[in-house]
Order: sequence, then C-alpha cells, then structure tokens
Amino acid sequence: MKLALYWSYSTRSLVRGGQRTILAIFCVAVGVMAIVALQLVGLSVHQALIGNIVEANGGDVRLNADITPLRQRDLVVLAKLKQGGKITDYATSYDAGGSITLPSGDEESFSFIAVSKNFPLIGQANFIAPSHNLTIQSVVDGNNVAMSALVFQHLHAHIGSTYHVKTLDGRLVPITVAAEFQEGGAFLGPQVIISQATLNAVRNAAGTSLPAQYGTAYLTVPAANINSVKTEIGQALPSVRVITAKDLLARRQSQVNQIELFLRIVGLLALFIGGIGIINTMQVLLHRRQIEIAMLKTTGYRQVDLYTLFGLESVLLGIIGGFIGTATGVGASFLVRAVVENAFFLHLSVLLDPLTIASGLLVGVFTSLIFGLLPIVQASQVRPLAVLREISEGTRTTSRLMTVVLLVLLSLLFVALASTILGDLIIAVVAVYGGAGVIFFLALGFGLLVLAISKLPVYERPRPRILLWILLALGILVLSSMLFVGLALLGMFANNFATSHGYSVIGTYMLVVMGSLAIILVGGSLVYLLATIANSVIMFTPRSWKIAVMLAYRNLGRQRIRTTTTLTALFVGVFAIGLILVLGQGIKDTINGTLSTLFTRNVFVIVSPGQKQKVVDQLPYLNGIDGSKTQINPVVPQIYPLLVAGKDINAILKSIRGTDKIRKEDVLNGMSNLQGFNLNAGKSNVPTIVLKNGRNLSASDSGTNHVVMSSRLENAPVLLRIGDSIVVQSVDGNVTKVLKIVGFYD
Repeated sequence: MKLALYWSYSTRSLVRGGQRTILAIFCVAVGVMAIVALQLVGLSVHQALIGNIVEANGGDVRLNADITPLRQRDLVVLAKLKQGGKITDYATSYDAGGSITLPSGDEESFSFIAVSKNFPLIGQANFIAPSHNLTIQSVVDGNNVAMSALVFQHLHAHIGSTYHVKTLDGRLVPITVAAEFQEGGAFLGPQVIISQATLNAVRNAAGTSLPAQYGTAYLTVPAANINSVKTEIGQALPSVRVITAKDLLARRQSQVNQIELFLRIVGLLALFIGGIGIINTMQVLLHRRQIEIAMLKTTGYRQVDLYTLFGLESVLLGIIGGFIGTATGVGASFLVRAVVENAFFLHLSVLLDPLTIASGLLVGVFTSLIFGLLPIVQASQVRPLAVLREISEGTRTTSRLMTVVLLVLLSLLFVALASTILGDLIIAVVAVYGGAGVIFFLALGFGLLVLAISKLPVYERPRPRILLWILLALGILVLSSMLFVGLALLGMFANNFATSHGYSVIGTYMLVVMGSLAIILVGGSLVYLLATIANSVIMFTPRSWKIAVMLAYRNLGRQRIRTTTTLTALFVGVFAIGLILVLGQGIKDTINGTLSTLFTRNVFVIVSPGQKQKVVDQLPYLNGIDGSKTQINPVVPQIYPLLVAGKDINAILKSIRGTDKIRKEDVLNGMSNLQGFNLNAGKSNVPTIVLKNGRNLSASDSGTNHVVMSSRLENAPVLLRIGDSIVVQSVDGNVTKVLKIVGFYD
C-alpha cells in the first residue's frame, strides 16, 4: 500500500512538472548519450587496433625494410630459419608505389603492393565484390589485382576494368580489377595488390629487368622461438626493423588508451553539464512544492519518507533519461565513429556491446541520484510552520553547513562515478576537482564583481563623492594588477616545484588555477572601473533612465547567485570558443613559421625528366615567379650505401648500441636520400644549409661526386670525417658511385 502510494505520488509529480520534468530528462539523456556513444566508439577503436594483433601485424614477427629493401639473398636467412624449424613460414610484400592517370588528367595515387603467393599468412581481406568468400591467393594471379574500396570508388571502377599503373621506378604495369575489398586491419589505406611474379616480370622504360626486392616480410613463429628469432634476424639483417606482435600490441595499447581516455573525458564533461542541469531543474521543481511538502510533514511523513518520495522521482528521471540517452547514444555512435575515423585515420565498425548499452541505464540512474541529492535534502528540510505562515527563514548557519557537506558528498560520489567511467581514480580526482576548482574561482570572481556593482549609488546631481568611487575603482585595479603579478609568479613556482618532484599534472593544474584567478581579478577590477565611470555619466541622463539603472542594480543584488551562475556559464562558453579560435590561429601561425624556417621556397614542382624543359620554358611567363630565387635541381633516385669509409654498412649497423648518439635509422636515412644541385646555375642553386664542419658546395664542385652530409654521421660508431668516401649503389644494382665528403651540416 505504501509503495503504491509512493509510486502514484512520484509519477503524478513528474507529470505535473511539465516542461521542467522534460528538461531534467533531457539533461540526463544528453549525458548518457555522450557516455554510451563514446564508449561504443572506444570499443570499436580497441577492436580495430588490438582485436587481432597477430593478424594486424601480418604474423608473429614482421620485418620492415623501409630504407634498404630486402633482396633475394636476404631471404636465404629466412629460408634457413624455416628449414631449421625455428619459423613455420614466411611471406613477403613490396610497395612499388603506383598511380593511374584519369581521363580528366588527374592522377589517383595508392600503395601498389606486390605480394608472394602465400600472402597473407594470417587472416584475409574483407572482400566486397564479386563475392565475400574470396582470398588474396585466389584473386591475385597474373595481371588480376585486388583493389581497396577507396581506390575502386575514386576510379569508378567495376570488376573487369583494365588500367595501366605507373610505378615509382618508372614501370608501366597493365592490371585487371578482379576483386574489391574493404580497408581495415592489415589492409589499411588505399591499396592495389598484385602478384610479385607479375611485377618482377615487367621491365622498365629502358627495357631492362629490375632485381626483385621486398619491403616487408611476415613470419609465423612458434611462441617459444619468437625472442631468439628476433635476435638472430637482427644480427643477420641489421638494416631491417623487427616487430613482434607483442611490440605492436604495446605500441597500439598506448594509442588506444589515449583515444579511449580522450573519449571518456569528453563524455564525462557532457555528463557533468547534464548533472548541473539536473540540480537546477529539481531545485525549481521542489521549491514550487514547498506548501505541499509542509503539508506532507504535518500529516506525519518523516524525513525518510520524503527522501524515498523524492528519490523515487529522481530514479524515474534517471531511468527515462537513461533509456532515451542509451537509444540515441547507439545512433550517435555512428556519427562519432565518422569523426574519430577522420581524426585518427581508422576504419571502424561500431560494436553494439550489451554491457555498455546496459550500463547506460545505470549511469542515468546514478547521475540522477547523485546530482538530485542536493535539492532532495534541501527540500526535505522545509519547516512547515515557516511555510504555512509565509515566514522567510533566511539562510541559517546549519543550512549553509549542510549545503557544504552535501556538495562535498556530491563531489565524492561523482568522483566514484568518474573513476568507474575513466578507469583511473587519480585522473578522475584531477578531472573533477580540477574543473570544479577553476569554476569555483570563476564564480567567486564574478560574485564579488556583481556584489560591488550592485552597491554603486545612482546620484541625482553631480557630487564630489563620485570621484571617490572612481578613485576606489582605480585603487582596486592597481591592487589587482599587483596581485596578478604575484599570482602568476606563484603559479609558475608551484608548477616548477611540482614538476621537479614528478607531479607535472598537479603543477599544470596549479598554474592554470593561479593564472585564471589572476586574470579574473584584473578583468573584474577593470569592469568595475568602467562601471563607475559609466555610473558618473548616468546622473546627466533623464530620471526614467536613472530609475531603470537603480532597479537593475537592486535586481543584481537580490539575485546574486543566479546572476553569478549565468555570468560563469557565459564566460566558460565564450572562453572555450575563443580558446579554440586562438589555438587554431596559433597552430596555423606556428606551421607557417616552421615552413618559412625549413624551406627557402614556397612552391615545389616535381616533374619527370621528359617534362623538365617544358616547365622551365613556362616559368618566365608565370606571374609572381622570382627568377633569381628559382632552383632547378634533379632529385637523385633512391640509393643504398655499401661501404662507409671503407667499412661494410652492415658491420656498422651491427655495432650501434642503444647508448650511442646515433640510431640505425639516422645512418640509413642520411645516406639513402640525396638531392642534386645545378651548381652552374648561379648562387640561388647552392644548397641553403647551416654548415658545421668543412665547406658548402660551390660551382667548382659541378660534375664531381662531392657531397655534404648530416653532422650526425660524425658520431660513433660511424665517425665520418672530411675527405672520407661512401660507396653507394642504385636500386637496380647497375650503377655504383663513390661519394666524397667535403662538409657536414646541422
């Protein structure tokens, strides 16, 4: 009977609440929607990056030869490991880089990947057409290729379409589209997959065959042999990067954690904003029912009964809002997925996890209860005698103390909820109390400003006292400026002190809080000064204007809390928008500044040797082109170092240790990519560098093999010096050059 009465009263009260009830449900629904949508997307990110890490790695071990490709002789090492039973199998691939010229003249570029017959060792591409039950092995044969959906759509291709693909090394490869697959997993980005045997059989423009080369090798290895195989390959092939599935998992786990934390904090912020809306809405709902609450008390209802009644209302709000928020969150997850895909360059499929969906209802109920706690307890403290006699109780000390206790309890409960959502108590504490601290100082500053302005007098005629108000405002501004400097220095000291002791998060928080307080003090005092100046002008206006200003001041004083809340909310919104705009402009300026520092030119044109003269002939007729600053330099094809100062490059790479100032990648990058300069074309074609040792190139070096190298190569164990030589070889192995070092640049 009592339960039925509670249910009847609570549902009737919610229906009577009308728009206020709808607003409270909306606040809950928005927060739950954000949490559910972002958690579902987080699960999709987790599945995409970590779901099958061995498949994403292409095998238990992957060899990346990004700088110096593997040759047939290098595969002998893998063949011996397979023969000895240390690895189960291996497959290879090579990205030759491809492009197709469209009828419009535009080019569609993509990864043109040549694969071995047994590729992939683990997993398969998700085929779209002509059917789903296909494999790379069954599709890729001869000139038949598998094409990713992105390339397929851009080319407006269909099964059976034929094209000619131009590779980076100048080969023209005829292909026939045999299948379309979806990007994702190990098949990320725009790709066209072809047989290695087919690509190797295609000759270059000169009619010569290029040696077979491989950019990546995938190995399946018994778990007990992974570490030994990694060590053995690292010694035998020092120029490759060995990545195990465990290594990839560790790297991707860090990425996933950052993405998930970002998504959860955004959802938590939406939940917090919704919670503030619940507090305000329920306070208004319950305040309007003070007489009703007083009558309930006079008829014998105890505090526990009132808590139960109002708590049931809050639970119903949470259930309804949680259900609506969960349903809309599932739909919103598809929109959020598109944003995350563009932001983090991932292909995601939304996973409708039942546990996450069910947790949306629980989050709605707990959020409604936590943020409804304050208005529920305040409403239950109504004194019937004071209400029935319409006596104002004022603000008692016990009431203030109870409000403080309730706010502390509310914050602790919200921290508990936040730690459950974020999965980290420390981050939850910093996020909740950090945000609350900044908002508190904002509200404090605006509250003092509202109080000061509400006390300004409106004079009927000029009086000397007006000057005293202006001088007082000036004094406050000077004092605030001094406090601004002091708080800024204190914030920097606190930040440095906390950072030096390993608490950088706390240090940053202190700096933000101190800086915010300092800005509010100066800004508020400046606004107060402007208000006093404007107030001195009002005495010369008509009487009706003076009355309006007096009423405005009086209303500010009467509704200080509401006015302060409104100002704080407006400030936070405008500040957030302004911060985004400022950061966007700052990033833009930083990029432009960096580009102007890194590059001495702002337009780069890359053409084939056959088109070079045509472009050169057109340059004088282009507006804005400064001929004195135009460089025309050949880009040297990729080369591979063989001997460095008489030492084998592999021996040098093997000798590099983790404690050395140079890495294997630095050595190979510094020697594999060269740019040529037409030194006879004038001073504008001399390389612009910061010289560290030796000399720069000049016209006298034209036609020689003199080079300027990175100063990193002077470090151990490479130890290059002026006059040393480097023997390099072209990709096809047909050309060998001896380069002589004349200088080093920073």
